[in-house]
This record gives sequence, structure tokens and C-alpha cells, in this order.
Amino acid sequence: MSESINHPGIVERVDGHFISVRITQYSACAECHAKSACSVADRKDKVMVIEDHTGTTYHEGDSVLIIGQSSQGMQAVLLAFGIPVILLLATLLVGASSEIPETENGLMALCVLAVYYLILYKFRDKLKKHFVFKLKKI
Repeated sequence: MSESINHPGIVERVDGHFISVRITQYSACAECHAKSACSVADRKDKVMVIEDHTGTTYHEGDSVLIIGQSSQGMQAVLLAFGIPVILLLATLLVGASSEIPETENGLMALCVLAVYYLILYKFRDKLKKHFVFKLKKI
């Protein structure tokens, strides 16, 4: 059984099967004892819209737990960071071996990244179906 990632949140809005949940995202050092002396400590509120067909009734203000599989987190990191780094390095190496000027090589690598992220954007609906989160009342 794979491990899950749990994140607490508050229901902001219920629209049929779509529940908007506000979560607070902390930086890695937000819990550090020296955070008052550091400008890196940060937190942000984000709203996630989660589709729920379990039949559970949610109301605004309910405390919930958002549950996702850790394997999905790894896949998301791979799609967002791993593959782009590989594409960037591969493009730069091919350009360097072809003796393309550095400026053009860098621009070509950025264009490859732009195309990659456009492709991800184009398939966002398919990715939403793959990366599924579940809700659980606290």
C-alpha cells in the first residue's frame, strides 16, 4: 500500500460535486525557531477545487483533510522539474556539440522548455484526471 500525503484545509465553497478548500502552504523553514530573524520563512493560502462523488455532505467552514498518494507527488515533481531539466541539458549539449553560438543555444533551450510547458498546459484536463485528491472530514 502506498503512502499518502495529508494536508488540512477549510471548505470555502461547495458547488455540487466540486468543493473549494483553502489550504495554508508553509515553506520548509516556517516552523524553525529562528524564523522571526529570517526573511525566508513564508506561508501562502491557496484554494484547491476537488471533485467529490462520495456522497458526503460538506458545508462552508468544515475542517477537512486533503489526501493524495505520494506516488502522485513524485510524478508531479518529475513532470514539473525532472523532465524540463533533462530537456534543457540535452538541448544545451546538442547545441554545444553543433558549435551553435551560446546565445542562440540558450534561446533554443528556452524555446524547448516553452514548448514542453505548452504541451503540459494543453493536456491539463487529462492530468487533472490522473492527479486525483480525496477529501475526508476531520
